[in-house]
Amino acid sequence: MPTDWDLQMVGMPCLYDDIVRDDAEYQRISDYIISNPAHWKEDKFYTK
Repeated sequence: MPTDWDLQMVGMPCLYDDIVRDDAEYQRISDYIISNPAHWKEDKFYTK
């Protein structure tokens, strides 16, 4: 029987989970999150 979590995940197929294993990986992910909006206009799917 599906759980509530399973049912919620059906609506979010592009959700990506990652386990942060050390400080270096945390920093890499943090830098990506902070700098990502600056690169949106370069993305092939960006439309305004």
